Amino acid sequence: MPVGWGDKYKAVILEVVEGSSIQFGDTIIFGNNDFSSKDFFSTGDIRTISFYNTHKQNPNPYLPPASCTVSKLNEIWMIKEVLK
Repeated sequence: MPVGWGDKYKAVILEVVEGSSIQFGDTIIFGNNDFSSKDFFSTGDIRTISFYNTHKQNPNPYLPPASCTVSKLNEIWMIKEVLK
């Protein structure tokens, strides 16, 4: 789904390496505005995605146009790294 300047994805959280999934639940909606690899996120594929907390509140009622997600506490978490 297009959102802002990127695409929006829904994923199931399989494992949390550090922290807690309570901030997000067992699924996550995240945006990606990196257009360098169009087929990087495909249905059924497993990726390791690292996020970092910006400690900034999302001022919008929707996902901001960035490579990020928003926690249940409305904090913006930016994508740090995506591994195949």
